[in-house]
Amino acid sequence: MADPLVEGGEKASTMKCPWEPKLSAYWDGELPSEEQATMVHHFSVCPHCRATLKMWAQWRQSLQQVNFSVNWTAIAATMEQLRAVGAYRVPRWRVWWERVDNWLMRPVVAFRAAMTVALLLALVLANGTPLVARAAQQISTKLGQPIEWSIVLPSVLPLLKGGN
Repeated sequence: MADPLVEGGEKASTMKCPWEPKLSAYWDGELPSEEQATMVHHFSVCPHCRATLKMWAQWRQSLQQVNFSVNWTAIAATMEQLRAVGAYRVPRWRVWWERVDNWLMRPVVAFRAAMTVALLLALVLANGTPLVARAAQQISTKLGQPIEWSIVLPSVLPLLKGGN
């Protein structure tokens, strides 16, 4: 592989520069300002470092021109193939949860599930309180003493005592 040409047209030296380990930090902007100024001066005298930076700049420019698109379908198919051959294992709970989640995400199922929950909640709120009140009265008569209502939720207390 040929050495990259530097700005003046001369070939970069094949001898590595002792400043080379700092090139990456300079490129990433991680050096303090005084070291950056020293590096800029060094680039004016070192063809190897200059050529390396020029090569990195060309790579960055060419990578910015490439359009990277993600094909999620291909990724999912690859993961499924890896699962099939046993190279990638998914915990059982995750497989179960994905099945339930996929099932619940169907519009008809989601609507029915929401309606079922709403209906059950309405039934519990409408019919549950008289049952609790009746049970509380039966327990109170069997014990021969009133039930301590301070432990009952304040919102349920008026309903259980026969209020509105």
